[in-house]
Amino acid sequence: MDNTVLEKAKKWTSDTFDTETRNAVQNLIDTNETELVEFL
Repeated sequence: MDNTVLEKAKKWTSDTFDTETRNAVQNLIDTNETELVEFL
């Protein structure tokens, strides 16, 4: 996975966002890089 994409995605897993959002983004990081790139 591209480090830039991973860095952006990790920001979405911070306490700034609600639990549902953090969990959804973490799931994309773990399982679906293509969808993660589209999400960001």
